[in-house]
Amino acid sequence: MACNAATPLGVAVAHCATSLVCVRVFDFRPSPYQTNRFARQAKALQASLMQIVDRVEVVKNEHEKLEGGNKFLQSYVLSASPL
Repeated sequence: MACNAATPLGVAVAHCATSLVCVRVFDFRPSPYQTNRFARQAKALQASLMQIVDRVEVVKNEHEKLEGGNKFLQSYVLSASPL
């Protein structure tokens, strides 16, 4: 007794009645609705990621400014304090 195969996209192995290994193939392709949904989700995630990247750049620039100010204050304090 042989098993039927539909498409070559997914494979499941089971034992048939004749004790031979039988392979059943399943179609795992998403429907057009799912493809559209995945595309919308990907675009939303990409937009969110771009917002995060932009925010990281802003924080990085703020940090560099504060670090520069801190170095200036440290040098001022060290030069103004008597040793």
